[in-house]
Amino acid sequence: MSIKTDLYCYKRNLRKIRDYQDQIEVLATRAAKMTRSFEPKEGQTSSPDGSRLEECVCKIIEIEGKIKIVQRRIERADNFLDTLKPYQRYIVKLCIVDHIPYENVAKMNKTTAQNIQKIINNAL
Repeated sequence: MSIKTDLYCYKRNLRKIRDYQDQIEVLATRAAKMTRSFEPKEGQTSSPDGSRLEECVCKIIEIEGKIKIVQRRIERADNFLDTLKPYQRYIVKLCIVDHIPYENVAKMNKTTAQNIQKIINNAL
């Protein structure tokens, strides 16, 4: 994935992490509420609740893996932004991260859309 894509999806990735964390919280709560409805009989290794608990734990582990991937994308975008000059960072954040059209950013900064595009191209 390119850095431009990471920047463009920055806010979406932050929302993804919050959503994943919410899913983990729901699964963890569900797992904590599970109790064994009966004692396993001799020779029986688990109860029905045990398999549901395992399923919750597996889903939590899977979601944690997804969070790590998204966090790496966010970290990569943050590291890139840190390498830019302050004005470049400001323009890139407005246009790419915040999705504000070049023309609007140009008006706010009393310049042309072509100049904004040039700043972004040089930064990337």
